[in-house]
Amino acid sequence: MCNVGRMDDVLATPDFALTAAHWAQAAPALGFALTDHDLHLVRARLSDPHKRVVVLAQGHGDVPDLILKHSLAGQQQKHFDNGVAAHVRAADVFEGEVGLHVPALLHVDPEAQFLVMQAANGLTAHDLIADDDTNRATVLQACGAWMGHWHRQTYERDNPINPNTVQKSLRGMRDKVASGERGVVGRRAFLDCAAVVDDMAEAARGQVTKLAATHGDMNLRNFILGSQGTYGIDFGAIHTAPIGHDLARFVANFANFFYPLDAADGDAQWLEDDLDAFFAGYGPDGRNDPAFRYLLRMQIVKDWASIPKDIDARNALHRHRWAGIQILSTFLF
Repeated sequence: MCNVGRMDDVLATPDFALTAAHWAQAAPALGFALTDHDLHLVRARLSDPHKRVVVLAQGHGDVPDLILKHSLAGQQQKHFDNGVAAHVRAADVFEGEVGLHVPALLHVDPEAQFLVMQAANGLTAHDLIADDDTNRATVLQACGAWMGHWHRQTYERDNPINPNTVQKSLRGMRDKVASGERGVVGRRAFLDCAAVVDDMAEAARGQVTKLAATHGDMNLRNFILGSQGTYGIDFGAIHTAPIGHDLARFVANFANFFYPLDAADGDAQWLEDDLDAFFAGYGPDGRNDPAFRYLLRMQIVKDWASIPKDIDARNALHRHRWAGIQILSTFLF
């Protein structure tokens, strides 16, 4: 977290001044004086068309911490509105639940695409595991408990699997790689693994999965763990999908970041142990979900396709992820 000063000089650049101005208008309506909080820049995305910032308003004394989120350049209005609606729905799902939470929305300005929410006190699941790997089982179980509650409370129905959409995306990607239109590192192995995913998706056709609300970006940074429990944050639009989508996204993200440094090729035990911890929190019904099995591998293929073929074009994240993909591909395909 970057401490950038008090209200008078924080966000002093023109890009950030508008965020400060919206906070100055919202604070009194929420019962706060501008002197009640110091502002700290948490995250800024300024290089893409949808410029946005996340700011921590850190309260003095007993004044609560708040999070300000602002889309500086704007986005399609429906995306902002849908994200707010998804957050509100999630907050309702977790209302009154002990140890499992969604931060409360306190102020929403749709026209400015600016909102204020309760701050979730704690550290992200990613940071907790990165700081002390002995925490991984406890952290994974906590994340699993949150996601299991989310899926159970938003469950719609059992549904036969229709993998057509996934297969269409997979085959389009595979055809571009096969023709040379799209370059990937390890082209032959990529095509072999893509074929395995296609076969697994087809084999799952007609098997029964569960439909529930999907988070949209279920990863370690979107869980915050602290003394009050586990918070889920950053919801996408309200959407129903097989539970395997959230499960696959989370497990692939975790495994690509936190494979053991001494992981032996072909040895799946470390991942099995991590899955034991996660599903101890989630509940056993998700582990053998037929959609999860092929969607996990589909997520890895998608991550694989994002690695630049040119080694000089890879950043540290690309290099780390590619190492994880190579290890995972030895026993998942």
